[in-house]
Amino acid sequence: MREPFPRISRQQFFFIFAIANICLTPFGFPTLLYKELEQHAWISPLAAYVLTIWNLLVAISLARQFPDQNIVEWSRQILGKWIGGLFSICVIVILYFWGVSMIWAFMLLIMFTQLAHTPIYFTSLLLIGGVVYLLMQGLEGFARFAELVFLFLIAGFIAINAVQFTNADFNRLLPVGGFPLDNLIKPDVIASLFVFRGIFIVYFLFKYLNDKKRLLPLSIYSLSIAFVEILLATVLPIAIYGAQAASKFIYPYQESLSSVSIEWLPFEKLTFLTPMLWQIVIVYVLGSSLFCATEGLSSLFNIKNKKRLLIIIGVVTWLIVMYQVSYMQLSQMIMVWSIAGLLIFTLIPTLLWAGLSIRRLLKS
Repeated sequence: MREPFPRISRQQFFFIFAIANICLTPFGFPTLLYKELEQHAWISPLAAYVLTIWNLLVAISLARQFPDQNIVEWSRQILGKWIGGLFSICVIVILYFWGVSMIWAFMLLIMFTQLAHTPIYFTSLLLIGGVVYLLMQGLEGFARFAELVFLFLIAGFIAINAVQFTNADFNRLLPVGGFPLDNLIKPDVIASLFVFRGIFIVYFLFKYLNDKKRLLPLSIYSLSIAFVEILLATVLPIAIYGAQAASKFIYPYQESLSSVSIEWLPFEKLTFLTPMLWQIVIVYVLGSSLFCATEGLSSLFNIKNKKRLLIIIGVVTWLIVMYQVSYMQLSQMIMVWSIAGLLIFTLIPTLLWAGLSIRRLLKS
């Protein structure tokens, strides 16, 4: 019988991993940091990057101990049926809300800036329907499409970042020292440590990899691409406008890009590129989220027909995103969700990894 989600290569994993970690983070994410950390906002993505490398080490180490199982399956073996089941539900909900929240963010960014007169239900139906259809072709097809669009994405990101350097004054990032230490423990700053949440798809993708060798360095390389993009998205608006001015924008990265004029090209600005880039990115963020939710629920409740489950999840997702949220409402939801995500995906896996390591040492 043909597998509903065939295996993927390390290269395909690399592409999906990078796109999922870039996410829609460059928009909206820096704004809250400018208000709390001002010109020192770059500290947050740097700290998140370091923490995420640790999370990667733990995640891949745990996955290697259960190579043919996902996190839902092996967590119930370690924690027991009920506690493991509760933990699994938390994992599924957090990864599922990742996709839902990013659709809301996408709608706020695209619908209200580029397609203001297009009905939200129509665009969201096309987006979710397209992602569900793509996933139904199998994980291999979903991954193969990433190979086609990845180079376009990288070229696009290089273009929209490179042109901004012409207006950038990096003296606005000074002084480097003297940042407010008490602001580092504010909820918005703590929540920003969950910015590279795309790495946690490894808990569900690991068992489908054809080649699992040297996965940690490969994942770090992929993560580093996302880190550079998010760091630039944080730093460039400060370098162009200053931290105080940038904090007043809803989408400072988009504003800093619109400040650049290119007289020698037939189009004056590159802002037209961003909707195309983020439409591709949202496909892989939503696809990764729905894939994890489908895998998790099918493992938790022993559901055999994954395609039918995927369709049901897609319909439920469409109904949820019909409820429109404001930018501030979404920011508050993402902050609470991110702090919960840090608990579920950083603290608990670290404790599980430590416990298994100690038990293995005692046995030896």
